[in-house]
Amino acid sequence: MTRNDSNIAYGLTAGTFLGLINTVGRTGVGVIDFITFPLATKPVIQPVHPWQSYLIIPTTYEDIFVLDF
Repeated sequence: MTRNDSNIAYGLTAGTFLGLINTVGRTGVGVIDFITFPLATKPVIQPVHPWQSYLIIPTTYEDIFVLDF
């Protein structure tokens, strides 16, 4: 989570850019998941859904193509 209680301009700009980066990242991972759906892979993004622990855990991207055996 990006915020700065003392400077609203920092919170707005950093939060906007972080949101845009995560939007592009989640869209890219969604395209890759759509193309490789026959493979049983582990989720690349943590948390899997944006609304899971939205304000507590920042979005992280794991290794791609880790097969789930």
